[in-house]
Amino acid sequence: AIVGTVSGTSISFGTANTYNSVTTEDAVCTFDSTNNKVVVVYRNNINPKDIDSRVGTVSGTSISFGDATSIQNVGTSYVTDISVAFDPDNSAIVTVYMDASNGIGSGTYAIGAVSGDAISFETPVVFHAPSTEDTNLVYDTNADKFVISYKDAANSNYGTSVVLTVTGAVPNFTIGSTYYVQ
Repeated sequence: AIVGTVSGTSISFGTANTYNSVTTEDAVCTFDSTNNKVVVVYRNNINPKDIDSRVGTVSGTSISFGDATSIQNVGTSYVTDISVAFDPDNSAIVTVYMDASNGIGSGTYAIGAVSGDAISFETPVVFHAPSTEDTNLVYDTNADKFVISYKDAANSNYGTSVVLTVTGAVPNFTIGSTYYVQ
């Protein structure tokens, strides 16, 4: 990752920083405006082939990263078609992807929350079971909803969309802390 600074019609770059030192594929990122952090989501292409995420902090023209968090461990299978977006209304990071670990290529999403230099995710949820490809995600700030689009390979490769609403605020937990619910 590298920070670019725009001045007029030109751009200058700081020093690159590595967020994953092994084969990395399908890297995407979003900006968490609540916490002023960058979130990078990528496929860590070694066994196990996790879909991982790291929180980046920009300082001047440099970027540093917290520890990697696994969104889903898919074993020897793979994930692909990763997309990520930020929900400023609930301070939630949502990631969608095609998960081939179940043998049918399910469209899957995971909701996460940033705390400091870390991110934690809820259990991933399948939104479309068979043969989901080319997933993409956008957040509509007017409707307070995500739109997930994908190619439905089980339905003549039709382009299909579903709406995802994050209900309630995603708790901003701190890793290593204990919380009590009444």
